[in-house]
Amino acid sequence: MSSSLILFTLAIVSSYTVSAVPAPIPSPSYPECRKGYGTGYAHYDGWKLIGDDLSGAVPVSPESACVNACNRYGSACAGIFFDASISRCFLKGVHPTTWSFVRGEEDDGTDLIGGCELWSSIVGPEMDAECCNVS
Repeated sequence: MSSSLILFTLAIVSSYTVSAVPAPIPSPSYPECRKGYGTGYAHYDGWKLIGDDLSGAVPVSPESACVNACNRYGSACAGIFFDASISRCFLKGVHPTTWSFVRGEEDDGTDLIGGCELWSSIVGPEMDAECCNVS
């Protein structure tokens, strides 16, 4: 390689500045879910997920059967809301901008595919604080 090409290459490289990469923000520690049925979903006890229904109220019980129905639905299903008082499952689509979360009964549950950290920016701090990983 010629010395003029080396000097030209060094001049180009030295004209760029490298910015520091910020350190990763430590993620919160989420407990394992007390129900422990091993679904791989983030679980939120006592929360209702409203909106983006893929189905009407599907009669299933227990809640883990609702999660299994979402898994069988495929990539169009991002989660479920299980209404424990009537043993009904509501499969939810993949459009979180259409979702809203409200406090439900203690036995109700919302489950979203993936871990709690994945959904923390969508569910809000109060709901996120109650999330448990079901792995």
